[in-house]
Amino acid sequence: MELSNLVNDRAFLCLKDGTHTFRSNSYGSTDVLNLTFISPGLSPYSSWRVLDNIGSDHLPILVEIYLKVDCTGVKNLHWNFKKADWSLFEHISNNLISQEHISDNLEKEWSHFKHSIFTAAKSSIPKGKSIQTPTFFAHNSDLIKPLIAQRTELLNVIAPNGTLDKNIELNKPNAEIKKIYELVKLAESM
Repeated sequence: MELSNLVNDRAFLCLKDGTHTFRSNSYGSTDVLNLTFISPGLSPYSSWRVLDNIGSDHLPILVEIYLKVDCTGVKNLHWNFKKADWSLFEHISNNLISQEHISDNLEKEWSHFKHSIFTAAKSSIPKGKSIQTPTFFAHNSDLIKPLIAQRTELLNVIAPNGTLDKNIELNKPNAEIKKIYELVKLAESM
């Protein structure tokens, strides 16, 4: 209800073309579950499309906004949380937050809270250049690609027929895909 009110109050538009964004890997059914909202001013400069399956039951969505942005002088600096002085952050944020008396104006309180947190962060968390590490997407792995292809083939057979024995067959590639994802996550955390 709150999301609906916010969308209506701000006149946000929902980007979609009716393409399903979710496909049940167990039953082969589809639905439009993932939504993208955009302000009316950006709508003429935007596009929305559903991409190919990458191994999840939710399909990825690509939203592109075609605007030129002047990036002159913008530095690629990021918060370096490993070097943060957390006791200083706590001290500054507590002082700033407690200076203001609490009111019923939610927007004013939220703005004050954000300002307090960012002011504390600027004073206690240094910024530095981030090291770009290549991201490994498990769905591009040679171990998972054939399983995803097998699952997609089974889903294409199930969709028109809805046969239960094919649904049960889906459990095999789904279980293998899940196992490989878990192994990849475990390896990345070490």
